[in-house]
Amino acid sequence: MSDFLTVGESARVLDRPQWQVRNVVDSMPEQIPRAGRYRLIARSLLTDVAAELARRYPRKVGAIDED
Repeated sequence: MSDFLTVGESARVLDRPQWQVRNVVDSMPEQIPRAGRYRLIARSLLTDVAAELARRYPRKVGAIDED
């Protein structure tokens, strides 16, 4: 198992749209490494990403996420 996830993999783990994960990751103070076009998000940062997603994009009860 890799120590890094792409934005798409992170979005699946966090059950969020890729655009939300990408916006959060791009604004983080940590330097996010890249492999070509792909951002490589450390698994250790997923809790921080999840917390920021919840702050920026709170889920509404009964709402459907737009992808």
